Amino acid sequence: MTDTGTHVIPCPLGEASRKWPDNPALITGGNVLTWSQYDEQVTRATGSLKENGVGENSRVGLLLENSADYAILLMALFRLRAVAVPLSTRTPSTALPGPLQLARCSHLTTNRISEIGSPEGGIKLLTTGELLSGESEDTRTPVELDLNQPATIIATSGSTSQPKLVMHAYKNHYFNALGSNRNITFGPGGRWLLSLPLSHVGGIGILFRSLLSGGAVVFPDPDKSLSENIMDRAVTHISLVSTQLRRLLREEDNLPALAHTLKAVLMGGGAMPDSLLTAALEAGLPIHKSYGLTEMASQVTTTRPDDLPARITTSGKPLDYREVKISSDGEILVRGETRFMGYVDGDSLTTPFGADGWFATGDCGFIDHNGYLIVTGRKDNMFVSGGENIHPEEIESTLSNIPGVEEVVVVAVEHPDYGHRPVAFVHRTDGTPPDSDELTDHLAKVLPRFKIPDRFFGWPENIEKTGIKLNREQFAQLAVRLTGGKS
Repeated sequence: MTDTGTHVIPCPLGEASRKWPDNPALITGGNVLTWSQYDEQVTRATGSLKENGVGENSRVGLLLENSADYAILLMALFRLRAVAVPLSTRTPSTALPGPLQLARCSHLTTNRISEIGSPEGGIKLLTTGELLSGESEDTRTPVELDLNQPATIIATSGSTSQPKLVMHAYKNHYFNALGSNRNITFGPGGRWLLSLPLSHVGGIGILFRSLLSGGAVVFPDPDKSLSENIMDRAVTHISLVSTQLRRLLREEDNLPALAHTLKAVLMGGGAMPDSLLTAALEAGLPIHKSYGLTEMASQVTTTRPDDLPARITTSGKPLDYREVKISSDGEILVRGETRFMGYVDGDSLTTPFGADGWFATGDCGFIDHNGYLIVTGRKDNMFVSGGENIHPEEIESTLSNIPGVEEVVVVAVEHPDYGHRPVAFVHRTDGTPPDSDELTDHLAKVLPRFKIPDRFFGWPENIEKTGIKLNREQFAQLAVRLTGGKS
């Protein structure tokens, strides 16, 4: 594992303010905050937070939409050595007490105070307005941060069970960004679109890449399409999940301009069909495929800028400050400077690591002869049908390669003879119901019969996401209702 030396470092924001004082740091709407202005606003916010009782190791919930204010408050909390607890804005007010109490939050920053009312447990409510409009300042200079200080508690975006609360040290985000920036060049003059929520570790990763490189973060205009935001704001870098990439590729008239403007398109958020990646490469988009998880502060492996097109379908090689190996039963194990501190449950911290520091991800895969990681699926998604192991992700990927198929989720239902059989939910681009015979014929050309789903259902309405991933458990429950519990 990497020896990082000293644990105390100068505040990266203060360093950025000295290196690039007049360069843009945060771009939102018609407003641009330079690095020196960003630093000044964080200094004021730090003073306001202190006046409201926030100090070292305080846990502060953040229920906010992406904004420059959100970024400022995060950096202020880090300076105070407090712990930020970003919450999904999709969380209904009635469900907020659960994560707030589980994380032991003392404060909640939100602009939804009238909706939320008075939270239980004596949690103090704060608005961004009162925190950012004050005149008080934290005048400590120079500001130093401890790499080992607890920094964030973020809910996993697991697709099956209830999300877990992951505690990261500051170094986890710091070294994740350092390793990413060494692979994908990003610096002054570059602009990374914040296309992921700051309640997700991928969104926070963008802030840190900017912080350590001097590149700017661009906050998208919600009233504009993805391609319009990229072109109007001269975006050079972007992080996407497969659904976002599909939408981008549909805007065919804009693709030549996007290919000219973008220097890197970082793909994450789970499995994606090879046909989607191929279409993006053919359009000239600079695709980087990655494998990551909340517990490793986002990216673990990523393809390189000079990789051949055939290798873009892998998940790339480990970035600096991470290690990857495969267990004897095919599970992906990870460790390094980006590995999380543990799972939070109130005042306790569960540390599910081996004696040598390895964390078992729950994902299955292998490393090819060139050192590239191939992810085959989730260990807990795999099921047995007639004695054969089935990874739903393989079927989903194959179905997603069929023209006109937007998204797919495959789950298992019980079968009296085979134990379990796969059924599929298919979201077609034109919204029409799936044609079972057509899909079966396509699959029969590339998959063995036992992997072909017994039933194909249309895409359900109002399906929820856990983080940026679909909630697979919802589909499993729906499959039971639609099939009577048996295929």
